[in-house]
Amino acid sequence: MKIQNIDINYIVIDKLLIYKFYNGGFIFGAADFTAMAAVNDPFVVLAKSETKFLAPVRVNESVLFEGTVIQNDGKKFTVEVVGSVGNKKVFTGIFYTVVLDKHVLCQ
Repeated sequence: MKIQNIDINYIVIDKLLIYKFYNGGFIFGAADFTAMAAVNDPFVVLAKSETKFLAPVRVNESVLFEGTVIQNDGKKFTVEVVGSVGNKKVFTGIFYTVVLDKHVLCQ
């Protein structure tokens, strides 16, 4: 696949121009980032997630992601993430994260 255009707000790939929908990988990536931001620690990593894609997201629609820490057991955090386009939920997920003592590449 050839990337035609890269922009901070969207990525357009050949197939997206045909179907006019974002690939779920982009949605998951943004949700994962939201979970990490909710924990707000430079050494947080994702351990597991349980996600649901509730509706397609069309090209040029903006998804608002909100992340809330719902459980904190010391170094383990559980984060609920909801993605919405306007008033319509398009994504929900529970992200299980762990805060490491140092960066994963410095082990």
